[in-house]
Order: sequence, then C-alpha cells, then structure tokens
Amino acid sequence: MGNILNFTAESAVPAFRFVSVGSADGNVKLAGAGEACLGVSTDIDTAIGHPCDVQLDGVVRLIAGGNVSFGADVAPDASGCAVVAESGNTYGIALESGVSGDTIRVKLCNGSVSTPASDET
Repeated sequence: MGNILNFTAESAVPAFRFVSVGSADGNVKLAGAGEACLGVSTDIDTAIGHPCDVQLDGVVRLIAGGNVSFGADVAPDASGCAVVAESGNTYGIALESGVSGDTIRVKLCNGSVSTPASDET
C-alpha cells in the first residue's frame, strides 16, 4: 500500500475512484474525464464535507468504467472510474483486466506514462 493522506471531500467521493484537487486547500473532489488526478479514494464512500482518505501512490484498487486490459494506460472517466486513457493524461497502468463495474488493481503514475521519444541525435 502506498502513501495515504486525509483530505476533506468537496463533492461526494465514492470508494475506489480517481480524485482531483478541490477549490480550497485540503479539499478533494471526484475526478472527471480529462482532469489531473491527485490519487485514488480508499474503500469508504465519502459525503461532502467529510474526511476522505486518498492513496497518492503505489498499487490501488479502482472501479473500471469500461473494458480495461492488463497493461493498459488508464485515466478517469466522468465518474472517476478507470478507463483506457486517450493520449496524454495517463494516471496508472492496469495490473489486471476488467469490465465496467469490476474493481481492478492499478499501479499509479504521475501524469503521462506514454513511451518516451527516442534520444536520436
């Protein structure tokens, strides 16, 4: 398990979803499609204004928002669930396959993890 910090939920945050930075210091909210992610909510659903534990790194459990294959780069959908990432904003790598509604293991990454360009000179 990675680093887990406590924040305040600015919106309702279900368990095992991507979260992003809220509008005030110390607040988090459910991440939406295309938003930068801070981490992943732990195993407890959190109501607005309540403490929300967020895992910032390591291997997490996430709800799949669609078909996800082992090794796929993932990012949040509109509900904070893990879906196959478009280009760019990748926040994790799926460690197992799953379909919508499944809880899958994901290795968190900071930002894009796409293959780097070669160092040709």
